[in-house]
Amino acid sequence: MNGLLGDHRLRQRSFAPKLTDSEIITMEMVGEFLGLDTDVGIWKYFHRHWLSWFPALGLRTTFAQQVANLWVIKQRLHQRLLVDLGAATDPFHLVDGGPMPVCVDPRAPMSVVPRGGRPWLLCGKN
Repeated sequence: MNGLLGDHRLRQRSFAPKLTDSEIITMEMVGEFLGLDTDVGIWKYFHRHWLSWFPALGLRTTFAQQVANLWVIKQRLHQRLLVDLGAATDPFHLVDGGPMPVCVDPRAPMSVVPRGGRPWLLCGKN
């Protein structure tokens, strides 16, 4: 992260946070990977399950503020990864991901879709 910052000071005033920026970004990435899309959800998860690893976690509001203040660093990290992985110049990108539901039957979510399909299925961009 020091390479991303260069000579730019991240904090001009106030006290230094108890958690390092790399800890906050790691927690946020793990939380997003687990499907926790809010700062509150990520904080609750780490407070409940990993407080012994992050004893300086502190209050939810402090955590959320530090996460919000790191948006520039996360943007620079993303740009650096784009360049390092060649995605900034490649016209095609291979993406590895997990399975995702394509069609949902709102009338009977547990039923099996027959070969002919159903006209009321919600698929793709519907």
